[in-house]
Amino acid sequence: MEKTKLIIGASILLFGSMPVQAAKLQIDYMMLEADLEDVDEFEPTAIQLKYINPIGPNRDIMGVFALGISDDEIEEFDPFFGTVSLSVDLDTMFGIYGRAHADLGANGQIFGQLGLVRLEYDLDAEISGLSGSESYDEFGLAFGFGASFAVSDQAALVIEYNQLPDVDVEDIADIETTSLSVGLQMSF
Repeated sequence: MEKTKLIIGASILLFGSMPVQAAKLQIDYMMLEADLEDVDEFEPTAIQLKYINPIGPNRDIMGVFALGISDDEIEEFDPFFGTVSLSVDLDTMFGIYGRAHADLGANGQIFGQLGLVRLEYDLDAEISGLSGSESYDEFGLAFGFGASFAVSDQAALVIEYNQLPDVDVEDIADIETTSLSVGLQMSF
């Protein structure tokens, strides 16, 4: 019992004197640019959640999860097949990033991030009245940069750009993805 009290007391003295950095929760509206090679460029949207945990001065580790909220569709007329439509929708995205940041005075920060992300897209096609749907996913390297601007002691507006991994569509083409997101970050 005395050992436990001693360990607790030493921990309080040791960690109580260290500055505590608050973890942050961020919610973003994410606009994707999904370029399906030789077909077209799609612009689905998603909601993204991030949990940002400080691990040292100017360094964070960040968990990311996103769900698609709207797809983007192209529709064209082919003389042989009739109306052909194809839609692309982000199903889910999750991953982990390391982030380094620098202060821009008292109210702002710039940051760069590098991580591993898994993307899953749903592709829906309709040709000559026949329709089909397929999911494709990929796990790979993602990187980006952005800035945050404090609106209070506990909240900041954030804008960021990310290059996400290419998703292979059955050896036919790749979906090359970039994202631009705007969000709100809250400390707790």
